[in-house]
Amino acid sequence: MEGISTTSLVEFEKIREEKIAEIKQEAMEKLDEIMEILASHNEESIKKLTNGELEKVLNMVLRYDVKAENLQAINGMLQAYWYSSVHKLDLAEVDDKIKFLKFFESEINSERESKLESVADPGSKLFETVEKFVQRFAKGENIQQGLDIMDSISSLVGNKLSESERKALTVVTTYLRVKK
Repeated sequence: MEGISTTSLVEFEKIREEKIAEIKQEAMEKLDEIMEILASHNEESIKKLTNGELEKVLNMVLRYDVKAENLQAINGMLQAYWYSSVHKLDLAEVDDKIKFLKFFESEINSERESKLESVADPGSKLFETVEKFVQRFAKGENIQQGLDIMDSISSLVGNKLSESERKALTVVTTYLRVKK
């Protein structure tokens, strides 16, 4: 046994954390590239995204960035949209935007203060939550309305969400938009 040394658990954990940080950084760089392609409105480039890069970024963000508390905040926020009168507000009106923002701020804070539920795969659940929210608008084939509302909600309440939540909403919505 003398002379045999192995890597300690602490060292393994440090190496694992470094690898995850590296993967997250790579995912964010790819996400930035993808957002530039989407902003260019180059249809051919956008079509190419659906076969690999976007899915890779989506999977990395959902797997390594999304935690149960992120899922809970977003899920509560989207459910509040449906089960309150806030979805009837006209976001072109300043007063309605203020009401909308205050409502969502209180909902997000309420979710953050409530008991955290244990979730096996919060990233997958978050994807399902956003996808179902967007599909509720589809009523046939018009998924665009749901995506636009998701973008509006994200942009209006974005500063009330954590960086992981904003990133996850962006990548999921982008994926759904490109997939469409």
